Amino acid sequence: VGVTSVAGMFALEHFAPRAPRAPIVLAVATVVVAFVPTLAGVPTIGAIPSAWPAFAMAMRLDNVIALLPHAITIAIVAFVESYAVAKRFATTCQAEPAPSRELYGLGLSNVVSGLVGGMPITGGLSRSAVQVRAGARTRVTGAIVGVLVLGLAVALAPVLAHIPRAALAGVVATSALGLVDRAGIARIRRVKPTDLVFTALTVLATFGLGFQW
Repeated sequence: VGVTSVAGMFALEHFAPRAPRAPIVLAVATVVVAFVPTLAGVPTIGAIPSAWPAFAMAMRLDNVIALLPHAITIAIVAFVESYAVAKRFATTCQAEPAPSRELYGLGLSNVVSGLVGGMPITGGLSRSAVQVRAGARTRVTGAIVGVLVLGLAVALAPVLAHIPRAALAGVVATSALGLVDRAGIARIRRVKPTDLVFTALTVLATFGLGFQW
């Protein structure tokens, strides 16, 4: 399912570049997995809560003190990752990121997320790659995606639960391939070939250990 999804993404990019590739691939994969008996065991996203989040604020001083060092670490990593992603797509989107605005946005979004029991929010490389590959170029994309995600989670949660995880991974992997800076790697090879060792180690560590390490 994953390989077929990747092939479908590339095929649509070649034969129908203006078509919304990711939704088409995910929809086809969902229908195929749902109706082909031999694919019945393919893991799907699973149940998605469709209720509106409830605001709650329950803080204790001892918990705040215990979590503060970890919160500071998460905040630093979130900002570095978000700003690095913004810089990576600055040329494509023709918009230079402003560090102060990144901090304001991250701070406000995480405050709201904490009040509804959400996870820490940061700019994601894979999600941004999917959006840019789909044609996103301005900051309005984030607002539109947020509204759509909230609406889909409430209205179409039962349908989204049947999306195969492999198909979703294929869409993300295909979009992430476009982030490989082949020209940059070639430049490193010409200027300082020994640095290719560190490039290879970084790639292997990312695939083997994950981004969090």
